[in-house]
Amino acid sequence: MSSKQRKHAIQSIIRRGQLKKLALDLNMSYSYLSQAFSPATSMNFTNALARKVEKALGLEEGRLEKGDIVTVEKDRPRGLLDIALKYRATQFTTFFPDKRVETNVMLKLGNTEHRAHLVVYNEDGSVFMIAMQSQQYSEAHVNTQLIMLMAISGAHYGVVFSADSGANRDENESSGYSPDHKRSQWYQYVQGKITPITYGPDNIFEYMGI
Repeated sequence: MSSKQRKHAIQSIIRRGQLKKLALDLNMSYSYLSQAFSPATSMNFTNALARKVEKALGLEEGRLEKGDIVTVEKDRPRGLLDIALKYRATQFTTFFPDKRVETNVMLKLGNTEHRAHLVVYNEDGSVFMIAMQSQQYSEAHVNTQLIMLMAISGAHYGVVFSADSGANRDENESSGYSPDHKRSQWYQYVQGKITPITYGPDNIFEYMGI
């Protein structure tokens, strides 16, 4: 049974409210599980992890391997990506305690509106950072969209990141991020120009993995 098939199986079994409890029961990262379960990420949902999940959920061993008896809900992958985005919002809030974080903010440019997945505001209401979540974080059109949002809002920083950015490939590794797992592109507004940078402000990669 492939990782992809296990992911489809778990989508129809677990519900949104169960994910946090499952992470606690398994003593594993909530972010790791949400990304491991999502068909939209490249993270491998391993056979070993599947057995642990089955035991924690009270399922018969091998249930997640029986893809032919599981009905997949088409909207579940998007739901897990939304959970991952909300988790990132919580991380930003903790990392920048003096700033306000909002999700799915509509920014206006003339008569059109553009959605920013995450906006971090300064205390005076100005925009400190725009963040976009996309599996196509390295694609030119996605980065162009982010740069446009930065220009519209006057943001000092911007980042486009994959939902699995920073995620450890080893499910037993509970802490630390490897640059090999970085799936993000950062930008900074400097002297009137928006320029690419390797990492975000204040060593944020060490805390969030993006």
